[in-house]
Amino acid sequence: TIAGMNQFKPYFSGQQTPPNQRLTSAQKCFRTPDIDVVGDATHNTLFEMLGNFSIGDYFKEEAIAFALEFVTHKLGLSAESFAMTIHETDDEAHQLWQNVGIPVDKIYRFGDEDNWWGPPIHGEEGPCGPCSELHYDFGQLRGCLREDCTPNCENQMSTGEQCNRYVELWNLVFMQFYHHPDGSRDPLPAPSIDTGMGLERATIIMQDAATMYETDIFSSMIEQVSSMTSVTYGHDLEMDYAIRAVVEHSRSSTFLTADGVVPGNEGRGYVLRRVIRRAIRLGRKIGIEDPFLEEIAQSVISKMGDTYPELRSHKDFVLTVLRLEEDRFQRAYENGYLMLERALSDSETLSGNTVFQLWDTFGFPVEMTEEIALEQGKSVDMKGFESEMGAQRERARSSSQFDGDQARIRLYENLGVGQTGFIGYESITGRSVVVGIISESRSVESASEDQEIEIIMQETPFYAEGGGQVGDGGDIVGTQGQIEITATKEAIPDVIVHYGRVKEGVISVGDSVDSYVDPIRRQDTARNHTATHMLHAALRQVLGPHVRQAGSLVAADRLRFDFSHVQAVTNEEMWRVQSLVNEKIRQNANIVRSENTYTAAVEQGALAFFG
Repeated sequence: TIAGMNQFKPYFSGQQTPPNQRLTSAQKCFRTPDIDVVGDATHNTLFEMLGNFSIGDYFKEEAIAFALEFVTHKLGLSAESFAMTIHETDDEAHQLWQNVGIPVDKIYRFGDEDNWWGPPIHGEEGPCGPCSELHYDFGQLRGCLREDCTPNCENQMSTGEQCNRYVELWNLVFMQFYHHPDGSRDPLPAPSIDTGMGLERATIIMQDAATMYETDIFSSMIEQVSSMTSVTYGHDLEMDYAIRAVVEHSRSSTFLTADGVVPGNEGRGYVLRRVIRRAIRLGRKIGIEDPFLEEIAQSVISKMGDTYPELRSHKDFVLTVLRLEEDRFQRAYENGYLMLERALSDSETLSGNTVFQLWDTFGFPVEMTEEIALEQGKSVDMKGFESEMGAQRERARSSSQFDGDQARIRLYENLGVGQTGFIGYESITGRSVVVGIISESRSVESASEDQEIEIIMQETPFYAEGGGQVGDGGDIVGTQGQIEITATKEAIPDVIVHYGRVKEGVISVGDSVDSYVDPIRRQDTARNHTATHMLHAALRQVLGPHVRQAGSLVAADRLRFDFSHVQAVTNEEMWRVQSLVNEKIRQNANIVRSENTYTAAVEQGALAFFG
């Protein structure tokens, strides 16, 4: 994810009930907004985020006390070494920090840009609130050496780097409001806490290092990359940044690939490709001409494989993917770079057409082209590029697609229908009451013949679309009318919506109705669902354990199975996969349905690649 709290957003907004009101997490996070400054003291694309969360349980007072207790009693750091920042309007937090012993001159007020989390600073709608950050102070002899130095200092040091006297260690977000697109805010049902501490930044402090690259997480890889080039680390800031970025990007590429991401032109694949190719470009900048990603990835796996076992278990896959991607780009880089250099020498502005050709023909990520141009003081016609991109630009967007927007979600929420009971595992027929009808994006009391509608019942035997499997179809029959159901989806958590057309008569809210799932469609879909699992197992056996499901479509008449692999499947491999699956089908084994907890299922051998 891009943040430690992403998976908890439905809990903060009250849309879902958390398993516990107090939660903690330690998880890998990946962000690219700061990719251009990777190489400085504290920014990464990949980092481990540690967090504690309160969903309507403890709030500011306890969160502040817990944080100070952890850094002093558990990490053994002195409270006198910390400066606290708060939102300029948060008098309560100001007093609470004083209550736990932080002097007034160590508490600093900042505006929305630094001490507000969520909309309107980040996004347009959602949970939000002021935040308070714990900044570790390395002392007056570190950083810019100026008397006006405070947390968030932007002064430059003698090296030309931004001041690193203070390191932001921990952010405590006080989730109090829900921000609406019109700018209004409502108090959340229960004020909550969201905190995030970066492990890499904690390591800087615990090891008293100047930057994260001098910690034991990165130092050996800095030495490794330095040995590949004639550039001496520590003598030139621009070259130091390049060496650090090569190390950081190689590490993050290794982890992303181990999680089943493969380079591509959209979604997560494009993010990985961009990071890999930036590492290659910066490697050239410091004089590395030969392939190097595989060698550094070996070091990452050796160093971190015990803590992150997925690195070892997918080692061959990782090394193969990185080697192939580096080979592809190395071949195109020289020709593309020559074209870029000529274009930059001919004009002060790089045309959108040139940027597009570099992307389309030579595989230059747009951001990398822009970065090279800016390094030479040239501007880039990004509007022209977007015009050239056209339909391809649409395909390069995130692979994640979401049904509807916040307005549509509110439409379902405003129905006030509550949770839909699902009885479809026990029966494919049922009797219930209509509790909601939507037609033409409006809530209505009734619908008549030939109207396309969405209908919600108190309980249903219709299976909702999920996990790549299409929802059930069938009929809903009342005393006054009948509906042909073509699709079933969970529109918002726990609310199952049936999509269809009124075949005859009238259907109204409050009607008692009988539901009939199409048994042939259900059975055929179930068979194809089982077939995807068999196909997955066969692919892993033939191609290797690195194969991971990356998506699927399971319908009554067909199935599609997306998976990660380093190259096209050969005819021989395809034949072996087909033979394995058909062999298992002919064995006609019994299928046993069981339910278990996530942890127990994984311990028993279940594969889970989607969280």
